[in-house]
Amino acid sequence: SQSVSYLSGMYEPALLIDFKGQIETAVRVNPNNNLVTIGNHSFNEKREIDADDNFFTFFSFPLIKGDPQKVLKEPHSVVLTETTAKKYFGSIDNAFGKVVVLNQDIPLTVTGIAKDVPVNSHLVFDLVVPLSNFKTMGIMTTWINNGLYTYVKLAPQVSEAQVEKQFPQFMEKYMGKDMRQFGLHFSLSPLRDIYFENLAFDGARHGDKTVV
Repeated sequence: SQSVSYLSGMYEPALLIDFKGQIETAVRVNPNNNLVTIGNHSFNEKREIDADDNFFTFFSFPLIKGDPQKVLKEPHSVVLTETTAKKYFGSIDNAFGKVVVLNQDIPLTVTGIAKDVPVNSHLVFDLVVPLSNFKTMGIMTTWINNGLYTYVKLAPQVSEAQVEKQFPQFMEKYMGKDMRQFGLHFSLSPLRDIYFENLAFDGARHGDKTVV
């Protein structure tokens, strides 16, 4: 069977409720390719991601400007990397508080500037947009509509195996009919192992153990 890393946006809130005390926190990340407009200039940004508002507290990507707990709270906000801020506005200071337009439709105010993402990062991005802008999309409202990454942080005393053994029951509860029809199986993948995994439809960076 083919393994894929994408899920529907429906999983994250259900996991946090059903695994309360076992899963401490979770974040969803939707990799995107979008048009960004600043005045008369437009850029096709291949490394734009939509993320839950706890993205910068869940992960350790440092911000040069902005509060990690607040930068994505408002739907109409955006975090740019240092290089992207300079590309759009000439400098970091100039970029802060300015407005960019996503897909000629959604105006976003720059609420944070992140350090450029290191080359050895599992996730790469140039812009981070609040996922709350897309809460009515099929990917966020339908269990079988998969397309985003879901990351979970387990409580210190909880093992991967402990959580995984409850997954068949979890899947039966929410996806019973579809699970049987499509033969779905749900599992965890430790973040540190993903680099050497060979998953289909996975936009993350990978390497080959045989050439290391």
